[in-house]
Parts: sequence; C-alpha cells; structure tokens
Amino acid sequence: MQKTPLPPIKTFGDTACWQNPIGMLAYRLSLGALVPPLGIILGPCAFVCGIVALRRYRANRKVGGFGQSRVAMTLGVATFLSHLVGVLCIAYGQGWIG
Repeated sequence: MQKTPLPPIKTFGDTACWQNPIGMLAYRLSLGALVPPLGIILGPCAFVCGIVALRRYRANRKVGGFGQSRVAMTLGVATFLSHLVGVLCIAYGQGWIG
C-alpha cells in the first residue's frame, strides 16, 4: 500500500506579503506597542509606517500589505491613546498635574 502525500498547508510565512516590508514592519511595531511602556513610542511609529505602507499598496496593488497596514494604523492609534490616558491618570493620581 502506497502512502499518499499530504497537500502543502500554507503558513503565515507563505501568506504574508513580503513584497511590502514596511507593512510587515508596521504590523510588528503595532504588536510591540501593546507592551505598556513601549506603547507611547511604538504606537505613532506603527501609525506612520502603516500610512507609508498603505500609500505604497495604493501605488502598486501587486505588493500587497493592505491588511497589515490597516491593522497597524488602528492598533497604533489605539495603543498610543490608551497608554497616554493611563500615563495622565497616573500623573494626576500622584499629584504631578492638576
């Protein structure tokens, strides 16, 4: 009895869009921005890289990266704002402001 080979299964590395490395960088920065001390710095970086990647995608749709750039922009803004509010709450609670 002969074994039939399994069909190849696509992994993230196969489906990720490596033709738009700025989009992948933006996505990774947005995931790194979820770490509380890093969110204030990496959030805006992810947003800016997401905008650059989205413009590159719109200029040439073959490079891909639309999903990564949109997620990066959304997470970048959300993490920046939430971490900023957290820092302001801590500063207010400590009596440093207001």
